[in-house]
Amino acid sequence: MKNLFLSLLLFVAVSANAQNPVLTIEGGQVQGVLADDHPDVYVYRGIPYAAPPIRENRWKAPQPVVPWKGVKICDTFGRPSYQAIQYTGGYYTEWGYGKEAAFSEDCLYLNVWTKAPGQVN
Repeated sequence: MKNLFLSLLLFVAVSANAQNPVLTIEGGQVQGVLADDHPDVYVYRGIPYAAPPIRENRWKAPQPVVPWKGVKICDTFGRPSYQAIQYTGGYYTEWGYGKEAAFSEDCLYLNVWTKAPGQVN
């Protein structure tokens, strides 16, 4: 019975994941998720658009994105860059960072919302 439950759980997880379109972009493949508040909109969070501006890339123009293997599941926002925070119910509270935002120099990420993934205008 336990094995049946685990198999069913795995099947549901894979099936739910399989319906989200996988797009091929510069750097590799990305898979978004359905937006929580709009079931007809896909959101791709945390897509890297350049190499991290750290170590030897610090103080340089953005370098090409570092390619990745496999499908990057884009369901989490990238970390915000270092900056002054205002705690009056602003941006970071809205996006779930709260008062303890995890700032990082590795912050060159893009978030995309679309009703038509994979279509070009």
